Amino acid sequence: MRAQSAEATLPPATQERSRASLERVLDATVALLVQRGATGFTVAEVSTLAGVAVGTIYGRVGSKEALLLAVSARELDRIDADMAESLADAAEQGGDLVDAIAHLIDARLTILTREATLLRAIIRAADDYPAAAGRGHTSGSVVQRTVTDALARVCDRFGITVTTDDLYWAGDVVEAVATHHLSIGLPDHAAPARRVDSDEFAQRLTETVASFLLARAGMSDPAPPTASRSRR
Repeated sequence: MRAQSAEATLPPATQERSRASLERVLDATVALLVQRGATGFTVAEVSTLAGVAVGTIYGRVGSKEALLLAVSARELDRIDADMAESLADAAEQGGDLVDAIAHLIDARLTILTREATLLRAIIRAADDYPAAAGRGHTSGSVVQRTVTDALARVCDRFGITVTTDDLYWAGDVVEAVATHHLSIGLPDHAAPARRVDSDEFAQRLTETVASFLLARAGMSDPAPPTASRSRR
């Protein structure tokens, strides 16, 4: 289920023209946020880039902080919806547990890699504008539930019986290791010192998650995935 949308955080735009201008404002804010960070631009610069008067922007959002919250809501809604669709499809792929988990991890890494720059910017914006942080926490819960549900579907397909806590642990491992690998949510000085090739990373993470689930189910360790998948 999609979380609170950007429109829900703002007064309703009743006319098509008003909705279109709001989208231009949000698009411009995203562009500036990614380029400069949350403190590196002004609402006046958003106004110039979007072609919407400053007074109109303030009339719709009230403050820069509210504008950043609206951007976070819209973009995280989009990313979370893409993830839910992608993982639901991936959970039906693969001929055995290891291959199916490899599909899931590939799907999650594909989205995280594609959205990494924007996610870093949104997370850092919340440090300077705390009101925008709540939307990120909501998205975190959505992600945890979506990844866990996908892992549960894979385990059900192959008769692997584990507890809900085990599934949540495996999902948390995927998220923690993947986001660390891509430096999402880390300050620049804390980026991983040792980089691992993307395909090797995906294979190692697949083996880790599959081995954990099989061990918790009282089954033997899996063979490694037979084929790598490229991410963009």
